[in-house]
Amino acid sequence: MRTLCCLAGIAVLAAAPITHSQEVDLILNFDGLAAGTEANAALPAGYQVRSAVYDFAYDAFGEPITGTQRWRPDPSGAPVLVDNPELYGRAAAPSPSNAMEALFQPVLLTFEVTSQLVRFAVTLDLDSFGDNGTLPGYEDIAVQLLGKDGVPIETIPVDQTTPGFFIEVLGPLAGVREIVFPAGAFYDDLQIRLIPDDPSGSVIPEGKTWFSLFGLLGAVGWSGARRYRASRS
Repeated sequence: MRTLCCLAGIAVLAAAPITHSQEVDLILNFDGLAAGTEANAALPAGYQVRSAVYDFAYDAFGEPITGTQRWRPDPSGAPVLVDNPELYGRAAAPSPSNAMEALFQPVLLTFEVTSQLVRFAVTLDLDSFGDNGTLPGYEDIAVQLLGKDGVPIETIPVDQTTPGFFIEVLGPLAGVREIVFPAGAFYDDLQIRLIPDDPSGSVIPEGKTWFSLFGLLGAVGWSGARRYRASRS
């Protein structure tokens, strides 16, 4: 009977589906959309861009809750658009027609689940308008990679005065949920490679782990069979 139980355990494990989080590549130059289109039309399901504000959460009486200040979607903010920078008196987009517009308000890109960020890259418009985030006093001119609760994981100063300023972050960075793009520029040629976390939070064994489990259970079954035969002799 013990042998049968052990073998049944192996059968159950073998029948269980083995799934792994898949690497996701987002490569967006925004030229597939007409100027003036909402940028979310270029994003796959589970990803969203919205105008952002650094603000508190508020209680039922409209009072700010102490200690809750973080980057949030602005409920009164305008939709984030894909547009041609030249229509705003700026230089051309790098891609070369359209780019994501963040001239007047920061933009918050949100992932559906926290993810391990493998690579992030983006290029600014080709003019010298804006501020230099590498200078003292301009620390808010930075791309921020945020965790689930809005805590900054990585902050990258942005020099908007350098035409075509290029930002690249090579991970892996675990626990990334949101990305903030500072106001004052257009952003183009967005490239994000990530591995979404399992929404259930469970850890899925890799192939070697499964092999070890099968080997262990097989050894247990063989040992049980020996004891069973010995008891019958």
